[in-house]
Amino acid sequence: MKDKYFIYKKKKFIYNDELDGGASYHANLFIPVLKKLNGKFYKCMEMFAGVGITGLSLVLDNICDHIDLVDINQGVSDYVFYNIKSASLESKARFIISDLFKNVDDHKYDLIIGNPPRIPDPSNVEPSKYLKAVDVDYHIHKEFLKHLYAYLNPAGFALLLEDYNNMPLSKLYGIINSYETYYYEVIKPSFLESFKAVNIAFSGRSISVHKPKNFMFMIYETIRWKNIFYFIRIKIK
Repeated sequence: MKDKYFIYKKKKFIYNDELDGGASYHANLFIPVLKKLNGKFYKCMEMFAGVGITGLSLVLDNICDHIDLVDINQGVSDYVFYNIKSASLESKARFIISDLFKNVDDHKYDLIIGNPPRIPDPSNVEPSKYLKAVDVDYHIHKEFLKHLYAYLNPAGFALLLEDYNNMPLSKLYGIINSYETYYYEVIKPSFLESFKAVNIAFSGRSISVHKPKNFMFMIYETIRWKNIFYFIRIKIK
């Protein structure tokens, strides 16, 4: 599969469509939303990091001071190390190959972000294309929440990016409420936040927003993202 490039803060990241996982596109919603929530965190983790674009962008934007990029897929290693070096973040980022928290050192994090796999039923999808996005019976969400409390600072929180189609709020409420450990709140991106994220995605992919056709598509995507994506912020009681 052909490699592609994504530009943010004049730094070049490499990815391909199979390994992207939305990092070069809708995961840019993390940037404006985190700026609104706090804007500055010392120790951060990106779970389900893929090639690391989202987490590294947070460091470049001074939202995170340090980032641990965690992913189960060893196949992303070369991409992650390239992206860390390309962004000149060797002293501020590290890559951990891990099935959720299993290989993560006993660090306490101020912020843990994630854009989890969101296909709960693989029976109707093409396995070769969607294997990494399958989460049968929401097992990944359940295991993430089972261990999350051990990795958050008391004042820290996790922020997960979800979509209404594949993670209905009622289902997510039920999963979180099965653990008596957490407070949580839903955060819906505003039109402006969605627009900013779409602009980052288009600019990073070198799509000109000055062409009328592209600008109209940008507005369409802004409305779509605002309507289908939401964040869940999770804190320890």
